[in-house]
Amino acid sequence: MATSIGSYLSTGLKTLAFSALEKSDTLNSIANRLSGGKINRDTLAQSVLRDAIQIGFDYAASNKSLGERHSRLLPAIRQAAIDNDHEQMQAGVKKLMEKLVPEGWQETVGNLITDKLGDHALEKVLATTVQQYGRKPLEDYIKGMVGGRTGGDFVARQIMAILDRAVLSKTEFQQGDSTLYRLMAKGLDAYLTGKPEDPPGVLSRVLGVVPVVTSTVQTVRNGIDQLGENLGQVLGETVSRKVGLSPTETTDVREVHSKAIERFRQKQEEGLEIETDDLPMLFHDEISDQVKPREVLSTLVARQCVSEGVFGTEGSAKMMEEQAQELQKAMDSGRLSSERREELEVVAKMVNPEQTRPLGERGGTEVGYTLTGRMARVETVNHAYMRDDVVGEVAREGEEVLDGAPTGTKLMGGWNVSSRYAEHAGTLNLELPDSSYGYTDMALQGVNTLWSTGWSMMGWSKELSISQESELRSLSNLCGNDPQVLETVTRYLDPDLARRALAEPTLRHMRDPETGLVGSEGRYLKLEDGEPEIRFSVQHHDPLISISMQTVWRIERYGADPQSLREPIGDKPCTLSSVAVITLRPGTDGAPPTVSHNVGGVVATIGNVVAFDSSTGSLRTREDDSLLPGGEGGLQTA
Repeated sequence: MATSIGSYLSTGLKTLAFSALEKSDTLNSIANRLSGGKINRDTLAQSVLRDAIQIGFDYAASNKSLGERHSRLLPAIRQAAIDNDHEQMQAGVKKLMEKLVPEGWQETVGNLITDKLGDHALEKVLATTVQQYGRKPLEDYIKGMVGGRTGGDFVARQIMAILDRAVLSKTEFQQGDSTLYRLMAKGLDAYLTGKPEDPPGVLSRVLGVVPVVTSTVQTVRNGIDQLGENLGQVLGETVSRKVGLSPTETTDVREVHSKAIERFRQKQEEGLEIETDDLPMLFHDEISDQVKPREVLSTLVARQCVSEGVFGTEGSAKMMEEQAQELQKAMDSGRLSSERREELEVVAKMVNPEQTRPLGERGGTEVGYTLTGRMARVETVNHAYMRDDVVGEVAREGEEVLDGAPTGTKLMGGWNVSSRYAEHAGTLNLELPDSSYGYTDMALQGVNTLWSTGWSMMGWSKELSISQESELRSLSNLCGNDPQVLETVTRYLDPDLARRALAEPTLRHMRDPETGLVGSEGRYLKLEDGEPEIRFSVQHHDPLISISMQTVWRIERYGADPQSLREPIGDKPCTLSSVAVITLRPGTDGAPPTVSHNVGGVVATIGNVVAFDSSTGSLRTREDDSLLPGGEGGLQTA
């Protein structure tokens, strides 16, 4: 496909017009007004980018001179620049950034510490890197990818223009004040300038500044704990999230109150007594219908955060108990309507450890705010390993089942796979990395789909469905297109194997046959009836391949007393999860792959959530979005 001279001329004229409007606000305003908004520097810029990238794309496609790395990059550039649909444009920019940022960094940012960095983590890391280290490292890196050929430098400039417009120029993505983002930016700058650092090395330093350590709960989420080591606790303590019309930002609540915490700690060091009245955000003298539930919960959460930072968990618990008594007096005073009393009863539960921390101290609280600074929602999460006394037996039985995984095979569309996997191919809850399915795969599948449609119109059917073929192509790519590795990997993608290795041993050893409850020693869980959800994930950690196998039950009720269990507030998932990780090392010189596996601990996660009406500050419900709590579904998230 040749690129026409007319394309260059047309783009050149548009570029001149864009340059003129870019330099003159007055001229841009006149052009915008006379054309009814159809012509201004924004519309011209979009057109210039669209045409420019089309030229670069056509050149690369016809000359095939930019190499494999560039051939993967250019379609993403083209989508980001050409697609006019807003959602497609956003998807294109995201795909472009994923091509620019190395895969190891994507995984580190996207999977391991997204909880700490918040939404749009990739955009923020990229923008913060430029904010901290300037544009040159990124520009040089892009030029190195697509430069050096006719049209290459021009394409490189357009990439930077796209990133400027979509990411780098947005102040909400520039996180130079955040220690976490500065660390990630430092690591990415080292990569861009040719001094790469192993992502786990940066991750360890990032976690070093966060008041947490990681745990197998993260393993349950991502299936990456290949050796089944106990990595400690998972999660941040208290996280504040600012939400609204702009992209989400995440900040630790203790950072918000860090000055107050530091001031009180200094008083402690000086031997001065700290009164509870010193703490910020005290209640009004009287709580009446005029005091919004949002104000009450905001006060409780802030006081809990600050008091824990100053007095520790035990001292804070005592103080919060006194605070709860004060709230109860208000509810019993007769000053409140029945509706407001109902709301405050829900609010009181959100700072009651029996409701929000029934499993112990692991977990945290997320607080969402509107752009005007008003609290929009409060979410709590609590985690724990279950039944340490029997988990070893559960693991032993599970690993025996994995040792005996069926080895029968079946040919599917030219791929030799496990016969057990073949029964479920295309229907599994299976997570695969996006990088396992490329543009060539999409093109091949597109052709095959058309071919299949043609044959089906004539009464013939194709062996594989679209979902089966897509899944098998991705798996084969992950396995390096090695038939032995693919057959071994699919051996473990078997729901029946997961039930026998995880679900059955877990319930056999952890559930009381008389009560039907899971747990012991003050931690009791009532699971939903029915089969657990079964999830799989396959990841490539060169040269290793890991398969995670997970069974997940929903928790209906929980508590310390089997006779009076609590229900979670809201619709935040409460789950009991068991996980196994199988690791493969491909063989050399035709040797079969080496397989090892580990059955991890069983983890319970309890979540509670309430949300507030943005204007009135009253609680919202899921059913009718009214201002009162109620209904079986509970409260919805903001």
